[in-house]
Amino acid sequence: MNTLVLIVGMLLYFWRLGEKEFKLSYSEVIEIIILLGMGILVAKNQFGLTGLTIFMIILLASYVNFYSVVKGYLIFTTLVLSFTIFLNKISFIPSFVTIDSIRIRNSLGFRYVTFGAVIFFFYILAYVVYRNTNIKYSELFVLELINVIIFSAVRANDPFILSSLFLLYAFFIKLSKNKINYNKLSVIKFIERNIYIISFLLILVLTFCLPQNLFQEINGILSGRLSLNYQNIIHYGIKFFGQNIHFQTYDATTINPNLIQYNYVDSFYFQNLLLYGWPFLLSFLIIFTILMNKLIHDKDNLLIGAFVIMALQAMFEPQLLWIWYTPFPLIIGQIFTRKNDDLLL
Repeated sequence: MNTLVLIVGMLLYFWRLGEKEFKLSYSEVIEIIILLGMGILVAKNQFGLTGLTIFMIILLASYVNFYSVVKGYLIFTTLVLSFTIFLNKISFIPSFVTIDSIRIRNSLGFRYVTFGAVIFFFYILAYVVYRNTNIKYSELFVLELINVIIFSAVRANDPFILSSLFLLYAFFIKLSKNKINYNKLSVIKFIERNIYIISFLLILVLTFCLPQNLFQEINGILSGRLSLNYQNIIHYGIKFFGQNIHFQTYDATTINPNLIQYNYVDSFYFQNLLLYGWPFLLSFLIIFTILMNKLIHDKDNLLIGAFVIMALQAMFEPQLLWIWYTPFPLIIGQIFTRKNDDLLL
């Protein structure tokens, strides 16, 4: 299937180039080199052809209206979430349940307990961005109500807290009729422009620079994520072009999870640094910093807020570039195909 998608993707891209008489701007040449280079690293070290397919799709999305992509994503994800949870409730799809000293977690029919919550996290961001200032207060309320219901089952703190913060932010944007111009504050504008670099530095500090007592306390709140970051980086080291690492995880298909020594780096920044090396992570940070500057230029407060929230989520979760979770990576290519004074969307 990945081979077929790649072939079709290449044919569509060459067809697009043919329409332009194969005339590429310097930025488009750079786009091809960077995105395919990142795709090759992902394919080589972790996902195989799936990795290359991801970046081919991102490349193709350069010429597609982003809101059309989001609309398709919302329709498909609504069906997936609704049918999966419904079939789980009528016992057609079994639940994966985990129990520890403080909580019982139910996957609601997904393979792992956090999958449904993370999918709905990106769904909330996409829905609000798509509806933008036309969104109604009742829609925000229903989204948060569903968010609470899902949280009560899966007990996934990060997606629940961050999506709730984003809904609160959207509420105030709606309340002010989108007239709040907080970007006039130079400190806020600086943080927004560099939020992905700041988030990477912050998770770096949390993992390696805290006093032991504070580290243990925060590590406990984050379900051991910081210690897993630290242990894997010390054990494997950072290779310039990354390395193939087989993380130990379990899900609904695992026969006996108690026999698995769980070992997984959840942080997007550290996981990608370990797997794909410095060229990949630096390319990502540069691209997303340019993207944030474009979004600030476009003055779309809700889209800016969504990308800020995703930068924070990426400190503790790995899904930021996984297009089967989120449509937002598909906006990347547009920073290369739009002139500096053009709107991004």
